[in-house]
Amino acid sequence: MTCHSSFVKDYSVGHFCDSSQFGLCFDAVGKFLNALMQTGTLNEATLCSQELDRIYGPLREQVAQSLKRQDTVLRQLKVVIVAVFHRLFIFYL
Repeated sequence: MTCHSSFVKDYSVGHFCDSSQFGLCFDAVGKFLNALMQTGTLNEATLCSQELDRIYGPLREQVAQSLKRQDTVLRQLKVVIVAVFHRLFIFYL
């Protein structure tokens, strides 16, 4: 199966793809068959959620770290801006 843009779930072959930026794909058939053989039941929602967490977990962590760094830079920038305006205010008094 060729991955299409955005998230696609093709039930006919059990592929899940997100090629919009990262080209991530996984074949759900093997996961489903393995779970079915081990437990005798199939919980598609749980299996899909676990697999998506496995695939996207590192990306979510990168986003969280990036947001934390952005927040730090923004706080530092606010301190600098306040200091600059304070000096300008004193200079023009």
